[in-house]
Amino acid sequence: MGTPRPLLRTLTPIATVPPMTVARPLWLLLLLIPLAACGPKAPTDALDNARNAVDGAADSSRCAEAEFRAAESLLRQAEEAYENRDFARARQLAEAAEVQAARARRVAEENLEDCERVESATFDTVDDADDDHDRGWAIDDASLDRYTLGPVHFAFDSYAIEEEARAILDQHAQWLEDNADRRVIIQGHTDDRGSSEYNLALGERRARAVRTYLDRLGIAEERMTIISFGMEMPVGTHDENRRVDFVLRQ
Repeated sequence: MGTPRPLLRTLTPIATVPPMTVARPLWLLLLLIPLAACGPKAPTDALDNARNAVDGAADSSRCAEAEFRAAESLLRQAEEAYENRDFARARQLAEAAEVQAARARRVAEENLEDCERVESATFDTVDDADDDHDRGWAIDDASLDRYTLGPVHFAFDSYAIEEEARAILDQHAQWLEDNADRRVIIQGHTDDRGSSEYNLALGERRARAVRTYLDRLGIAEERMTIISFGMEMPVGTHDENRRVDFVLRQ
């Protein structure tokens, strides 16, 4: 027998675990929790800016009533969205309200001369009516024309006036020519695809396109006021919402 060989014990080395290896899942979890909880930030700044802009444009309601009412409507919808915690939509609407309020102030300044002239003519008419009443002359309300100008519609994402719309506008232009004392508000609308800001701009382009078309048919531009409500006043389907409406005024 030879010399016995020494018994060798094979030891499996124990892997050294870095201190952060065990802690890393917890560390990542703690980091991700606030990120997962993050959503759209409450748009208090945008709402404050919109409220200030609408309050600052209050005087414009005299000579740009439709534009100012649109700003008020957008602000109300922004506040409703905020109450419902739909912060992304609330911010969009608030920013649109601020833009619309600024537009109302600009339009009021542009319309100031015409506005004062119309108010003066209105006061004269009221005075004449009072004189007629004092003299026992009756005013025939039935003689007031109740004509309504119907809407024209547009293709998706377009402000081009198509053949069917041109036929309707030709009729409207004839009526406006025959009733030269009437003024008209041209209201642009869109469907609800796209942002509020984009649709306000698209609605304005549609209203401007209609005003330009009527102007080329001989209707004086100063008789026509344009306003955009964007997607905020739907009436039905997408096809029905892509439209321009008309509101007659004395």
